Amino acid sequence: MLQEAIVLKHDFAEAHFVLAQIYQRRRQLDDAADCYVLAAHFRADLQEAYLRLGLLALAQNRFEEAQFHLEKAIALKAEDAEAHNGMGVALLNRGSAENALDHFRRALALRPDFARAHSNLGHVLFRDFEQFEEGAEHIKTALQLAPGDPDVQSNWTMVLEHRGHYSEALALCNRLIERDPELNEARLNRALILLKMGEFRSAWPDYEARMKVRGSHMPMHLPWPQWDGSSLAGKTFHVHGEQGIGDELMFASCFSDVITEARACIIECSPKLEKLFRRSFPGASVISKGTSGGPVLPGEELAVDYHAAAGSLPLFLRNRTADFPRHTGYLRGDAQRIAYWRGRLDGLPGRLKVGISWRGGAKSTRQSLRSIPLHLWLPILDVAGADFINLQYTDCEDEIAVLRRERAVDLHHWREAIEDYDETAALVSALDLVISVQTAIVHLAGALGKPGWVMVSAAPEWRYQLSGETLSWYPSLRLFRQGTLGRWQDVIDRVAAELRVIAKT
Repeated sequence: MLQEAIVLKHDFAEAHFVLAQIYQRRRQLDDAADCYVLAAHFRADLQEAYLRLGLLALAQNRFEEAQFHLEKAIALKAEDAEAHNGMGVALLNRGSAENALDHFRRALALRPDFARAHSNLGHVLFRDFEQFEEGAEHIKTALQLAPGDPDVQSNWTMVLEHRGHYSEALALCNRLIERDPELNEARLNRALILLKMGEFRSAWPDYEARMKVRGSHMPMHLPWPQWDGSSLAGKTFHVHGEQGIGDELMFASCFSDVITEARACIIECSPKLEKLFRRSFPGASVISKGTSGGPVLPGEELAVDYHAAAGSLPLFLRNRTADFPRHTGYLRGDAQRIAYWRGRLDGLPGRLKVGISWRGGAKSTRQSLRSIPLHLWLPILDVAGADFINLQYTDCEDEIAVLRRERAVDLHHWREAIEDYDETAALVSALDLVISVQTAIVHLAGALGKPGWVMVSAAPEWRYQLSGETLSWYPSLRLFRQGTLGRWQDVIDRVAAELRVIAKT
């Protein structure tokens, strides 16, 4: 009947709209989208057609397209809570968390019992703005309004993990995944919990879900088969870095395994790491991220048999604690620059040369829980016989100046060593010790095989696991764990006491 009506009157917008809904219920999504487009074309004021187009694009992860349609829907009807919630999701997935926050709040102002909007608002507050308590309250409200919603429950696992209720969070993840194996947020949450617990073999398959969730750092589609763990003998293998600099440094501990086995290995990394990786892995071709988008490398065709994201290598190479090598450093700084920095360090009066970093991560990676304000470091910085060198990569000159002016503490700062990561590696190689919070400098020190002390939050990142003083990835590092979330004084006092001992010997 609808199609007959459309044949008789091709510009019958409402008929196109109803037909689109039928196609959508049948999961004929392309046909549904076409009909919604026609409905909107023939009736430019048909707000619901734009809304449905936007929500359909969201469901298919076409976020730019979703934003386009939802902007039109909101322009036609500013008081539509569902449109604002959808717009928030689109913006969040396009990297605009602050604007997403505004739309989620607007959706709740219009509809206070909107469970998904509470859940989405809680998620963004929790993950992007470090407002943990407010975020948890919104997710809890969403859970009360829609206790069976798997997306809401998945967000609740994040809250449970943050509060240290790991068994409860793991059990909830298991139930969610049993009902829907494609619920990628729950799979990734389960992976992170299992990794914290040291259950590597069980965790790595779920860790692959990171490629399908918001904030994924996966590269553009690559035209080669993904490595499945099969033999690399006689093969050309391409591995590409992902996530942050610290992750690239950590997963690089697996590179030697594949370089040794493959006929040829191409490592695609952050431009910051290119010089360091080229020196450290002479058996591989090292290129900057993006280069593999073209058909050739300098002087040779890019004929690749397999590719893998760096974070996928442990799935096949690091399934037991015994699989982690007891290395003395797999990265190599520039020997001439190391000698240069040793000369500069020798000119300082103290016996012990200690690099420090006090701020780590971003809001989306729980910066406030990982960082320790510089003024709290005074018991460490007052240790006699030690010179302290800044390794903080963010803008910190004002903090250093305040420390010098108000506390008479001299923290040596060489900008040229911070702006170039290869230079940072040379400076770290010349130091006696690195003391840091959870940040990329920890990975650099560990990968270079330098002694390092890490002050770890009571809600640690998965790499640091839940207990113990050692780290599987880096034998040269020692962990000093916080007993109570937010309280650093005991940790600082322990580090200062240990430092006084070695500064005297």
